[in-house]
Amino acid sequence: MVKKKSTITKSSIIERILARRDQGKELSDLATRREDPSLEAAAQRLFGGWYVALDAAGIDAESYRKQKPFGFWTKQRIIENIRQLSMIGEDLHSVSMRKKHGDLFSVAGKTFHSWHLACEASGIPNEKYFSKTRTGFYTNEVIFKEILRLKEAGQDLSASRMVKSNPKLFAVATTRFKSWYRALKAAGINPGEYQRLAAKGYWTKERIIQNIREMVKRGENLAYTNASETHQDLVSAADNHYNSWATAVKEAGYDYDAYRKQHKRYTNQELLEYLRELRGQGFSIAFGTVRSIDASLTQCIVRRFGTYKGAIEAMGLDYTEIRKDKFEESFKGMVFEKYVKEAFTLLGWKFEYNKLYCFENEKCRPDFIDSSDGTWIDAKLDSSSEGVEKTIAKYLNYSNRILIVYLKGRRRVWPDGRVDFTPTSDYYEELRGKKDGEDLINNLEKLKKGILRPELQSELDRFIKKQLMKAL
Repeated sequence: MVKKKSTITKSSIIERILARRDQGKELSDLATRREDPSLEAAAQRLFGGWYVALDAAGIDAESYRKQKPFGFWTKQRIIENIRQLSMIGEDLHSVSMRKKHGDLFSVAGKTFHSWHLACEASGIPNEKYFSKTRTGFYTNEVIFKEILRLKEAGQDLSASRMVKSNPKLFAVATTRFKSWYRALKAAGINPGEYQRLAAKGYWTKERIIQNIREMVKRGENLAYTNASETHQDLVSAADNHYNSWATAVKEAGYDYDAYRKQHKRYTNQELLEYLRELRGQGFSIAFGTVRSIDASLTQCIVRRFGTYKGAIEAMGLDYTEIRKDKFEESFKGMVFEKYVKEAFTLLGWKFEYNKLYCFENEKCRPDFIDSSDGTWIDAKLDSSSEGVEKTIAKYLNYSNRILIVYLKGRRRVWPDGRVDFTPTSDYYEELRGKKDGEDLINNLEKLKKGILRPELQSELDRFIKKQLMKAL
């Protein structure tokens, strides 16, 4: 005999809520989601919201929604509560605090400019709130001490060597000081001793000038964006010896402005006419296609209109309509990344967005970097997708803490504890108190259901039907 599946009803949800109350358990949505996720999910589905379900159970929802466990925030109260958490043995690392005590973490960051400074003002030892790695706790002093230790040990401190032998120190130092050689300079070491051109010895001013002139002979563009992609070591050396790439180019006898502004001869109208002509010839004017035809001119379009999307809209077209991947997971991922960026901004997080790191054998571009502790953050549609493992394996070579923010899927636990998984729903309670927070939550929930924009749903349905017909 087949056992009848139990049915969840509004009445059964109310009974479970009252049982939690009678047991003295916390009734906020975050606490319930952590302790009894199926109950919170069922309440969301049948009542349209956790606090609506509390009201239906005869419980004053406002007392839980607006609950501030530490009272009105002042600098002194923040310090007192940080000390209390330290005394009871709470993990004060930023990733853990953001999860368990998001309210305190957020207000401390705003009041003291970072979570670490708030802990420092509270007199907490730095090992309790800095992420520990095999080279210690990465304050500026520790970075300098480790660099000087390596120098005294006679190690090669060139960037190419350090990215191999000490990738985590290299990543933290470049995050904190913007480049490895600036970190050396801040530690009191002359970076010129270690800046090398492969097989040609150390960088000197004369060698920098010589290489710039060789670039001109080869017909290469001396604009910073081009040079930094193809000759990163040269640009970095010029920055240290001449304080800027532009100054080095001028010292070599060239008019840097002529290279920087070489596309200024195009007017906005001419650039749009170029795109219209491509379209008229039957080419797709999706960004990737246009860039493959003329990468330099595409960069000019982006600079002139702010974004490629801005240029398409200036033509009177819908940017979404011309994208090749508008129904693919990659586009949904891009939309999700944009929503996560909006969420972090509304929550008052300080972060770097899409920063590129160039290591010797590979490049890394994490979606976000938490400015308070250097955590690399990646936004993923699903916590269990194949790309998650690849991202973590790659990033752990260069960062000691990874946070995966995901839209759907299960909450995962990484074996060595250096990786955290957080669903966007964990941020909903705090977002609801922000302007535009409810709209962002609605957009995230629609995306979770596969809806990019409501007005595109009928077209999306036709696309899926067409794909199914092809498969048959």
